[in-house]
Amino acid sequence: MNRLALASRRLGIMSVSVALLAGSRVNADVLPAYRLTPIPYLPNGTVNSASWINDAGVVVGSSNTIFFDNGTSTGTTRAFRWSEGSAPLDLGAFDTAPQNTSAANSVNNLGQIVGSAKGDITLTEATLFRPAAAGGNLPLGRLGDSVSFARSINEAGQIVGYTQAANINQAFIYENGQMRSLLGRRRTTATGINESGQISGSYNNVDVIFSPVQAFRARADGTFVNLGTLGGSTSFGNAINDAGDVVGSSTLTPYSVPEHAFLAPGNGGPLIDLGTLGSTSEYFDVSVAAAINNHREIVGGSYVDHPGSTVADGRPFVVLGGMMLNLQDLKDTSGDGWILGSAASINDAGQIVGRGINPAGNIQSFLLTPTRRLAPGDATLDGTVNFDDLLVLAQHYGQSGVNWRSGDFNVDFVVDFADLLTLAQHYPGASAGIDTTNVGFQSDWAIARSFAPEPTAAVMLWVAQLWARRRTTPSTPLRSSPPAKQSRDHQI
Repeated sequence: MNRLALASRRLGIMSVSVALLAGSRVNADVLPAYRLTPIPYLPNGTVNSASWINDAGVVVGSSNTIFFDNGTSTGTTRAFRWSEGSAPLDLGAFDTAPQNTSAANSVNNLGQIVGSAKGDITLTEATLFRPAAAGGNLPLGRLGDSVSFARSINEAGQIVGYTQAANINQAFIYENGQMRSLLGRRRTTATGINESGQISGSYNNVDVIFSPVQAFRARADGTFVNLGTLGGSTSFGNAINDAGDVVGSSTLTPYSVPEHAFLAPGNGGPLIDLGTLGSTSEYFDVSVAAAINNHREIVGGSYVDHPGSTVADGRPFVVLGGMMLNLQDLKDTSGDGWILGSAASINDAGQIVGRGINPAGNIQSFLLTPTRRLAPGDATLDGTVNFDDLLVLAQHYGQSGVNWRSGDFNVDFVVDFADLLTLAQHYPGASAGIDTTNVGFQSDWAIARSFAPEPTAAVMLWVAQLWARRRTTPSTPLRSSPPAKQSRDHQI
């Protein structure tokens, strides 16, 4: 059967197979894989919760622990710091009493940690955790008669969070040794800050009775943009990356559910619905995006009920190439016996922290480290880059609102020349010793594009020029190890 006839046959098959891939599991040997490392409890602890991981692999969160004094035991919750291969470090609280509590929410790439802590006679207060040699834990203050919680810190040392009085939140920013209101209004919550000082969060209009909460992107000077919703009335902004991409969740209707995870692109445009992992009930079809890295890799949870029911009710997800994948299906044998419940943070190396139920039946946090990744150009997820992938890309060329399975390899949700270039760089025959004009690729593209809207002549010229210059690897298998770590922030 010649190439053209084969392409005609594949076209009919491909239109079915791509649709099936969108709603079913693919070969597990092709999907990304992760090694699971349990995150230890503090001494005598039985429950912990990891909240953030920086690019160096430093994890922070909270763990219960028990102190013993003259035969008397006192249980409390303390912030911890941990990295793989070490024991977790208790970050303390205010004063020295065992019952004093604390929790860590974020750590930047300089190792600075923020969260909240409480002393013997103090209210819970936003805190910068520091070793005793650096002056000890630093309370950041409160706005009036309230408690306060720090949620995120960037490398410039800017800290954002919120204070709370009478169950009403007010976002703050802490910089230059002072805490101040972020937007000059109540009913606001700040959740993340990136390296350029852009801030994610949620607010509602105090001037409008019963106004819904909606996500925002803001700056320290108080300017902000309402990010809108996915068609419903409410949305929540949970994290932001260095490109200004914000992730969170939004309702789809005027009611509280269904609620879906979203991505708000930093360069503008409407919210992108990331979907869910599915549910037996449309009413309880809920997903929430918790964090995003600088490669637009997103983590969060998909639920059959409202988040927070039980750990076992949640299914943690990672969004790679615009595809939402169930992390429970991606862990290797190191995770045998674990039920993963939620994912809280992802760094630029693709490492993920979350929590679940360990083989002993206890709630425990975990670290997932990628051991296999998607192969650039492999739209069909069969482990190699070949004519089938070229045909998929040709069918979707110029389309928006698409993902990896349609040929969008750079996660900008559009299939365009950048994606074609990625595929060409990994196409068979792109190695040294092969004709650098790669006649095979060009002829295959000519066949593939005959079944799809034709790109401009300029595209074909660029492809020809590419092959006159490029000498890369042939058909590319899935990578077996994560890439080198890069600077990352709390945004997408």
